[in-house]
Amino acid sequence: ASGAKKAFVMIGRNDFNRGASAEDVLSNYIRILQGLTAHGIHVYVQSTLLGGRLRGEANVRITALNRRLQQLADNDPRLPFIDLNAGLAPSGELEPRFSRDGIHLNGEGYAVWKTAIMPYLD
Repeated sequence: ASGAKKAFVMIGRNDFNRGASAEDVLSNYIRILQGLTAHGIHVYVQSTLLGGRLRGEANVRITALNRRLQQLADNDPRLPFIDLNAGLAPSGELEPRFSRDGIHLNGEGYAVWKTAIMPYLD
């Protein structure tokens, strides 16, 4: 209804905090992607952000989800995958300088995110 032509999708962190498995989140992700593409919206799949050192309890499941999302995108050229963790969590944990609480990004973190998606905004 909004007339959007593009959607940048990243989901799962809150689901993981409630105990969801990577497969549960992937299933939800696929439903969302199918709904968006059915409406002619170009979808960009973004990696789910890893938590910081003190908030990384879900990082194993997040990593498993991100691998599956990468595979999904590799098998469908209409679904580009944007690995936000490459810039925000290169060591496997959200870098402390990008967040006050190890989950939510601060201004510096959002600037890295912006840089990652800018090539897709033309």
